Amino acid sequence: HLELHDEGIRAANVLKILQDYDLILDGSDNFPTRFMLADACFLAKKPLVSAAIFQFEGQLALFDPTTNGPCYRCLFPEMPKPGSVPNCAEAGVIGALCGVMGSLQALEAIKFITGRHVSSTLFHMDTLSLKFKNIRITKDPDCPLCGRQVINSIDESAYQWSCTTEIQNNESMNNNDSTPIEITVEETKGMLDELKDFALLDVREPFELDIAKIKGAIEIPLGSITESLDRLDKNTRYVVLCHHGMRSLKATHFLREKGFVASSMKGGIHAWAEKIDPSQQRY
Repeated sequence: HLELHDEGIRAANVLKILQDYDLILDGSDNFPTRFMLADACFLAKKPLVSAAIFQFEGQLALFDPTTNGPCYRCLFPEMPKPGSVPNCAEAGVIGALCGVMGSLQALEAIKFITGRHVSSTLFHMDTLSLKFKNIRITKDPDCPLCGRQVINSIDESAYQWSCTTEIQNNESMNNNDSTPIEITVEETKGMLDELKDFALLDVREPFELDIAKIKGAIEIPLGSITESLDRLDKNTRYVVLCHHGMRSLKATHFLREKGFVASSMKGGIHAWAEKIDPSQQRY
């Protein structure tokens, strides 16, 4: 039986709508809805099955506020800054991945209903390499939702967001800089071996750094770049890396627009582990 809500999920009605349901599945395609729904599920004590996709990658997690376990914001404390991450029009997503993650989300719902679920775990899938990984999520005592509890209501003003970026084209992004916008992992390794004057900047999330990283890299998540510019030096050249190279490319464009000299490492830590350092764990 389907109960339709033509008005959609909004800050003004989300808690009322959730009252009638035992389990919430989120497959939304925008950050405001995703964060609002996660906050509302915690406040309403409703379990949430969250699924997300990006290019060839998917992730899935169950958050159950009745177990005193971690919540969505323990994993992602804040929405990323507008323009700091590519949207689907820029980055794309493989269509078949939608079906795969949707089926896994339905499976997780059935497992929850039948009491066979496992919470506090992030399932990550990379369809390019067919690698699957389970990452343990820990409760964050400083979490704004379930830790410090500074979020105790659904305020519409807290979920304002736009995917519009300040930078409109590659010409302005490049900022007339002769430094290449992208370099290969082999070129990066050569610069390290030759002790070239540059710094590595890793823009992945902390849980990703626990899996694999390059020693000596500056670690600033992409969503925190804007407020962390004072940690960077405009007299230093930066090679930016992430998982597969999309977030690092976005960060590189942003840094160049702000007057920094930066290049993105093509293929990210995945290519580094594949071609340079096989001892690194791939995920």
